[in-house]
Amino acid sequence: MSYLQLNGLNKQFNGTNVLNNVHLEVAKGEMITLLGPSGCGKSTLLRCISGLTELEQGSIILEDQEITALAPREREVGMVFQSYALFPNLTVSDNIGYGLKMKRMNKGDRTRKINELLELVDLSDKAQAYPHTLSGGQQQRVALARSLAMQPKLMLLDEPLSALDAKIRKSLRLQIRQLQRRMGMTMIFVTHDQEEALMISDRICVMHNGRIVQEGSPEEIYSAPRTEFVARFIGNYNVLGPQEAGRLEGLAAQPGISYALRPESITLLPVGEYAMTRPPSFSMPGYPSSSMSEYPSSGMPERESSEMLGHDSFGIGHDLAGMPERDSSSELGHDSAGMLRRESGSRPGRESVVRGYDLLGMSRHLPPAGDSAALYWPGKVSSVMMLGNIVRYGIDVGGIPMTVDTLAGHGPFRPGEQSAVTLRIDRSQCIPLEKDGA
Repeated sequence: MSYLQLNGLNKQFNGTNVLNNVHLEVAKGEMITLLGPSGCGKSTLLRCISGLTELEQGSIILEDQEITALAPREREVGMVFQSYALFPNLTVSDNIGYGLKMKRMNKGDRTRKINELLELVDLSDKAQAYPHTLSGGQQQRVALARSLAMQPKLMLLDEPLSALDAKIRKSLRLQIRQLQRRMGMTMIFVTHDQEEALMISDRICVMHNGRIVQEGSPEEIYSAPRTEFVARFIGNYNVLGPQEAGRLEGLAAQPGISYALRPESITLLPVGEYAMTRPPSFSMPGYPSSSMSEYPSSGMPERESSEMLGHDSFGIGHDLAGMPERDSSSELGHDSAGMLRRESGSRPGRESVVRGYDLLGMSRHLPPAGDSAALYWPGKVSSVMMLGNIVRYGIDVGGIPMTVDTLAGHGPFRPGEQSAVTLRIDRSQCIPLEKDGA
């Protein structure tokens, strides 16, 4: 049985649907994050659960009790807001103990409870300080301790970290997660920050236009977006619309179907190279483990030695663009699309890679034998950006902009270079997307 159930919640403001048939089940002790852009309905949903905003339709059941019609003070639901809402004329201890005093808890028990909470949020040395002497992070911890003092069945946090600077945000979100685990408390956390959601959640609910459009673990949300909206909102996916997908060779595009590609799932290779093996895994900061290519210390993939003396591993010379090609011979022919091909049975032992031209008018490599699980697309480096130990490449693939992430020092290109490249993409990494609202 679910600890919290939201059944068909609907809410309108001035004739506009803010919540549209929202259903959600939450287990006891679970940390749920509502993630979405401003105006998607996530804060309204929190206010409806707490009783601060009335529902027009639907029911809320908490620990087998329907609380839909109960007043906020009767729901045993705590809430922490973006604004700290501390009493400026009360000390930290008095702010934390204010609710306990209203419940007429005796002074001895109240003092003991306050001291426990001060230790829990690491503010014992600030017990007699006033709010204006505290940092933003310290004030938010006081607000959190004040809500915890009431021992709520459910804790709601409405973008509690958005007013803090980046360093304090990262520290405090980990403290909140540690507190939640230590106390086994059921929490619903609202944020528009994707990294924040991926870092602290047991489960993420992505909201759009008043609906929960996808829910799942952080790994599921990041690695398997269901719709184009989710793919664009989570991380830096390359989203290929139906027309773009149809222009790219080898992608089995379907009418109306978009595809998503993670920027770190694409391998960048110099023109004339290919990779037969899946890249080793590494972790992007704040994201689940992903795949990237490894290169030797020179920064370039090593070629395998060829048995054919006087030729590289492709056994070829150079074409008019300065790229390798075979000399004309009886082993080569042209197919109906004007592309070079190899006749069957030609020179066993050589790699079955030939150079041709796709419909975009750019040179490309056909997949090598045994590598049918991969796609190879030509592109050109248009921009390079350093993001810590990540290099982010902007790639022009026949007029389609794409993003590729590599570890610093592990890509074949250096910042500032304008180079032709080959993109290698595992077919399994091409994620088909549902239409938004489907």
